[in-house]
Amino acid sequence: MTIPVWAVVVAYNDQAGFRRCVASLAGQSAALEGVFVVDNNASYNVRQILTDMSAGHICQTEIVTPGKNLGSAGGFALGMQTAYQKGAEWVWLHDEDDFPEPHCLEKLLALPAGKIRAPRVMDPQSGKDLLYFKRMRGPLGYFYTAPDKSKVVSTAGTAGLMIHREIIDRIGVYDPRFFVGFEDYDYCLRAGRAGYPVTVVDEAVVYHPDHQSQLSARAGILECVLTHLPSFWGIIRMGSGRDFYTVRNYILLSKRHKSKVIVTLEMLVSLMLLPMFKLADHRVELRTTLKTYLKTLCAG
Repeated sequence: MTIPVWAVVVAYNDQAGFRRCVASLAGQSAALEGVFVVDNNASYNVRQILTDMSAGHICQTEIVTPGKNLGSAGGFALGMQTAYQKGAEWVWLHDEDDFPEPHCLEKLLALPAGKIRAPRVMDPQSGKDLLYFKRMRGPLGYFYTAPDKSKVVSTAGTAGLMIHREIIDRIGVYDPRFFVGFEDYDYCLRAGRAGYPVTVVDEAVVYHPDHQSQLSARAGILECVLTHLPSFWGIIRMGSGRDFYTVRNYILLSKRHKSKVIVTLEMLVSLMLLPMFKLADHRVELRTTLKTYLKTLCAG
């Protein structure tokens, strides 16, 4: 009997990546039930592309159109909920610019246990592993790169993350309030608290372009030091809209998953470091960063 697996792809601004992703999903050795494409106010005509590709006998696709850009968090939340309501036993998440190798789904499904599973994520250009698997450790909850061949991790990136409907029953879907950034960390940590750690399936591979330059060797000594220091919440630079979400969402993540004492220590360290970053980079918007700190801390 075929296990009902629905993939979810959020379409936004990478037409070539989207085509490759959908084609790779259609070419899986283990057949998908179908693909839900969330048209997140995409810069390209999603329906036309899928119509053009249907001549190549792609798998069943359905378009979900929210009518506006919900961000990655909102887009995946909508796609997850739609797949869940469709009766999916597994929901398989994909960024529009990732693409699984042909046997990826088959290998993910072959695992005998684990309700939230993550493939190995590799950069297609260099062939090197991206450091998307994290563990949370130390008295201050530092997120450090999980060792090679880890079977269980605290968090994984969205690309290729496969979630059983039992978890959605328990904790719901991605939190759309994150909009973009750290929504996958939050979800994995919520799942872990509910008794569902992320299981890594090292044999399964998803390719994803390296956008964060995280291909350097692990800095073991630095990570050992950082484990014992409060996290810095970050800066907002002029002209960088993404910075706002990075700063705000990390604070949201800390508030949700760390103690009030640790959040207070992070705040103090961040306030101390901000002036130094401003001196080093004139693009740092000190007032905006401080306002974001305060507003996020005070938010319910």
